[in-house]
Amino acid sequence: MTSLKEVDISRCAKVTDAGIRHLVSISTLQILRISETGVTADGIKLLSSLTTLFVLDLGGLPVTDTALSSLQVLIFS
Repeated sequence: MTSLKEVDISRCAKVTDAGIRHLVSISTLQILRISETGVTADGIKLLSSLTTLFVLDLGGLPVTDTALSSLQVLIFS
């Protein structure tokens, strides 16, 4: 999936941190919508490697201060 730019798996409750581990290998990802999934704060931290993201929807997820802090690298990418 070398040209995939957008993924919307919102409201897919069976998507967990394990699924996020697979998504972070897609270096071309620009838009990611994972609201209302089974992703935890640990899964959110994994997203910091997606430096091409410019839209990230985390609605309804357990976003902790630590998880949010880990995403700061995306602002300056």
